[in-house]
Amino acid sequence: MPRPPVNPPFRAEHIGSFFRPPELLEAREASEAGRLPPDQLRLAADAAIRDLVRLHVDLERLAISPQCGFSSSERANKIMSREQGKEKLKRAVAVARRMWPD
Repeated sequence: MPRPPVNPPFRAEHIGSFFRPPELLEAREASEAGRLPPDQLRLAADAAIRDLVRLHVDLERLAISPQCGFSSSERANKIMSREQGKEKLKRAVAVARRMWPD
């Protein structure tokens, strides 16, 4: 997939969902028909996400931040339990491992 121009002659911001690539739509269809296992659908989705992200920023420069929802004050910490915080960090690690498998 070709990269967009670094400095296009206009200012634009994408809001909303991106179109799903044909390969992902086909994988979803095959999964719904029982011809593709869920783990293979996840791999197809992850590949589509990586390709889309690469259009905007190199994956080497991308970061995941679990900041939202964590707090350094005792009062605000009541919003999320310790277990919820652990689960949130586990999800962030799982996403990072899928995006950067090496």
